Amino acid sequence: LCDPRAVKIAIETLKAGDFYVTGHQVLFKLFAELQKTLPDLDLIVVAGEIERRDLAWRVGGKQCLGRLIEETPTAANIERYCRIVKERYLERAALEAAGRIVEGVQHPDPEGPESVLEAGRDAMDALAREATLGYPYGPTATETMQQEIEDEISGKRKNIEWPGFPLLSHTQALLPGSIAVICGSPGASKSLFLIECVWRWAWAGVSVAVLELEKGRAFHLRRACAQIVENSSLTNQKWVSTHPQETQTALENAKWLVGRLDSEHVIQSVPDYEAVDCESILAWIETQAQAGTRIIAVDPLTIADTSNQPWQDHKQFIREAGKILRAHNAALILVTHVKNNMGGNKIAPSLENIVGGKALQQFTDTVFWLESHDREHATIRQDTATVDCEHNRTLYILKANLGAGCGWRIADDFNPETLRTSECGRIVNA
Repeated sequence: LCDPRAVKIAIETLKAGDFYVTGHQVLFKLFAELQKTLPDLDLIVVAGEIERRDLAWRVGGKQCLGRLIEETPTAANIERYCRIVKERYLERAALEAAGRIVEGVQHPDPEGPESVLEAGRDAMDALAREATLGYPYGPTATETMQQEIEDEISGKRKNIEWPGFPLLSHTQALLPGSIAVICGSPGASKSLFLIECVWRWAWAGVSVAVLELEKGRAFHLRRACAQIVENSSLTNQKWVSTHPQETQTALENAKWLVGRLDSEHVIQSVPDYEAVDCESILAWIETQAQAGTRIIAVDPLTIADTSNQPWQDHKQFIREAGKILRAHNAALILVTHVKNNMGGNKIAPSLENIVGGKALQQFTDTVFWLESHDREHATIRQDTATVDCEHNRTLYILKANLGAGCGWRIADDFNPETLRTSECGRIVNA
């Protein structure tokens, strides 16, 4: 109240729960509420609100404001005061979390010790995150927002578009620090879709790397080569053996780009003798991010070894990956599968049917579901007009936290002769 700047800093740095005394919590909530409409708070305004709301008994009497002002020598050290309040809160919260863990060990939960450890880890993770939210531990939310906007104006922070798929770009799924998921049933051409995007990004000069966990580099480079020259026969051994001249010509035409994909390690794989788990994948992601790779992909995450609690492994994986991505301004694409169809019925596109549990449902930013089907007619929107089309793929946007498109169904068409996928338009009437 002695300095309007002090009120602003305190409100952006602290929350009511950081204060130990209940009366101080009530006062802080009142300050924060009033500051939204009255930037220049003063003693008279706050005292009037305390009386009008009958809060005197909760904040320590009518003279509480006067005592607080007398006990505060100056508002010039507001940053230091905020730090002290935050540090004391974190100390109390850490002791409380430790107490809950001890209580859980002394009186075990029927669900087992894992639940105790998980609760303790979650509590400590929450404290660690909170320790970075306010001044002086890190930038405030307002400062972060302002910096993002400035970086977007300057062009430093931008979304990478999906090459050849303008509708997907509405989701802003590839903003720095984001995590996108591509899922679908076997045969939906998820990997071919990703490989096509990867070499198109590389062609456009975007720094990209994909870790292929099924098959080796040569297998995926060959598929990329077939896409580049638009000839799926390059993946057919019998055709290659009977058409040596056409094969050599195709390889020569694609050499310039395939050579880059190889030499720049755009497409990577894991040796057969190496175990693959979430920890090793995280280490690879961090290596790529530190090297300045803008788009990082893993295909498929579901092949990684997990403990007897895969949902917990994936949850921890997403959390740690998010920290890496935010620190290095990279984006991550994860390919996964859909749950097994035990009843023989068609699996409906939904977040609940994605392999990976709630971690991929809750802690990722964008989720695409690619579905293969027989050719069918659909009415689609192209620009301002609606037209009819035939397509054999439907891409569902199940989640789009960073942009538009959630709930959209997009008609795509996969060409088996070129192994490429083309975007037809947004379905308005199937």
